[in-house]
Amino acid sequence: MSTLSISKAIREGLHEEMVRDENVVVLGEDMAVMGNVFAITQGFLDEFGPNRVIDTPISESGFTGMAVGMAMRGLRPVVEWMYDDFITVCLDPVMNQAAKMRYMTGGQVKIPIVFRAPIGAGRRNAGQHSQCLEALFTHIPGLKVVCPSTGADAKGLLKSAIRCDDPVVFLEHKLLYAKKEQIPDGEYLIPLGKADVKRPGKDLTILTWSRQVYFSLEAAETLAAQGITLEIVPYTDYLTPNVAVEEGEDDANFFQHITYMETYNAENNTHLVNAGSIHYEPMGIYAGKTTSLEEIPDGAVIAVPNDATNEGRALLLLQDLGLIELKEDAGLEATPNDITSNPKNLEFKELEAAMLPQTIEEVDLSIINSNYALQAGLNPTTDALASEDPESDAAQAYTNIIAVKEGNENNEAIKALVAALQSDEVREFIESNYNGSVLPMF
Repeated sequence: MSTLSISKAIREGLHEEMVRDENVVVLGEDMAVMGNVFAITQGFLDEFGPNRVIDTPISESGFTGMAVGMAMRGLRPVVEWMYDDFITVCLDPVMNQAAKMRYMTGGQVKIPIVFRAPIGAGRRNAGQHSQCLEALFTHIPGLKVVCPSTGADAKGLLKSAIRCDDPVVFLEHKLLYAKKEQIPDGEYLIPLGKADVKRPGKDLTILTWSRQVYFSLEAAETLAAQGITLEIVPYTDYLTPNVAVEEGEDDANFFQHITYMETYNAENNTHLVNAGSIHYEPMGIYAGKTTSLEEIPDGAVIAVPNDATNEGRALLLLQDLGLIELKEDAGLEATPNDITSNPKNLEFKELEAAMLPQTIEEVDLSIINSNYALQAGLNPTTDALASEDPESDAAQAYTNIIAVKEGNENNEAIKALVAALQSDEVREFIESNYNGSVLPMF
């Protein structure tokens, strides 16, 4: 067994398949020279050359359509959408070509293509990087959808996806990339389309997916000590778990924050409630030219995310620190236009969230999402000058929860599940594995 981060497990699986089969090619934005924004294909250009590692223009529709053509001609392209949100601009070649072509030709044309994409709903990235589109893929006939939770899963499933003659959408949670896992040595494959029960049980079933699998396994250990067996089943979309709980097929789910659940209830006339709050991912303020909150000069420039939700959160953080005052009703939708008092004449530089760590030395202070801080080598616990208070409006609105159908929140088994997820063991797991980028909310 080898110990690898999940991003390196994905890299290793992709590399093995490119060595094994010269028809495997990778393409997408920043895949060649830069080696992918998460370093997954670093060094691939030198090893495999520009005909197999291809940098594309910022035109998802164009290079996705090109990849479908490659697959029809016998290549096995692995396409990366920098974020899964970008499916919205290239749905035609995915839905009307890749997913249908094999069936439209009676099997004469195969489409061996993999669409890779980082996901991460509830991370408060920019508005164009935060949509929850997993359910969309599962409702397109002809597509296989894969959403691994462990490093071993990620490598074995990716290798199987590349060898599959049908189009596969392969979704990777950004917060899992840095997590280190035990990976089997040597060649191995994990079959597609086979349900994976991470832990069998008979008293409760919790349906979850990707990153939440880890929290659920910790809870299962706690429940086991109480004589309750918890079955954990990962899902690959955001729709099915809520449907299953609403219809009574399953007892609870763990994947969504409060705001998402409330919106889902309003749009679908469902009756889901919060049985227990588990964790939250805070935003922090980091030093640039100014190294202390007590030494902020008049006219200081503060970089903030340029998307609506994150900018509002950044301004609320500054208000909590006493640096500005906002209109009373501004809330999470606050913008600089809502500032009513600015005694230090702070200036605001609005940037895409992902760019904030890269420009930190150009401004006095920068307010950065935890995920981007971690990617830049910043520790939210030790490097942030201040972070959102767990009692803040943002924390309360975006806390991830255990959701159950109304009336079941007082079920003894559900109460035991919540107690397990709110245990000291889970708290220790969160604090030791996520370096302050995830905070327990209990």
